[in-house]
Amino acid sequence: MADSGLVRVAITGAVSFAPVGTEAPTDASTPLDSEDWRDVGYLSEDGVVEARERSTENIIAWQNASVVRTVTTEATITVNFTMIESNPNSLALFYGEEVSGVDGSVEITPANSGGRRAVVIDYADGESLIRLYLPEAEVTEVGEANHTSNAAIGYEVTLTGYPGADGWSAKKWFSDLVEQA
Repeated sequence: MADSGLVRVAITGAVSFAPVGTEAPTDASTPLDSEDWRDVGYLSEDGVVEARERSTENIIAWQNASVVRTVTTEATITVNFTMIESNPNSLALFYGEEVSGVDGSVEITPANSGGRRAVVIDYADGESLIRLYLPEAEVTEVGEANHTSNAAIGYEVTLTGYPGADGWSAKKWFSDLVEQA
């Protein structure tokens, strides 16, 4: 039976990254180690878009030109968001280079993605917590950074998840579904 109490809204949350191989989360609610995980700060009101895409190809039999099987030829998981806080973490993710602590500069090489990172995206709706973990993700697209007098400077990124050591590209925890599964 339907349960309106299980309708979730991503009211708030956080996006964090760490080096690949950093200790992975094990649930939706245990705080990340602030020594290892770097929070990117405020995101735009558009939040985070999680997308799973698949390409398939049909195998067709000679008899009656019937489709006898469909195989997946390509599959990806991506997350997209726009960071609106200009801090060392958001800029390092966007530009693929660390910000200099000496003069506040960042060297920009357009082809540099910054390499693979572990990524955690936390969503909260009251007491309900959802956590998405990508053990290996890379910035595969960046948007334009508009500098205007009527809006925050935004740093849009799309990250693509790759299979980690366990063979999967992402894992998601839902804190309020533990007893229901």
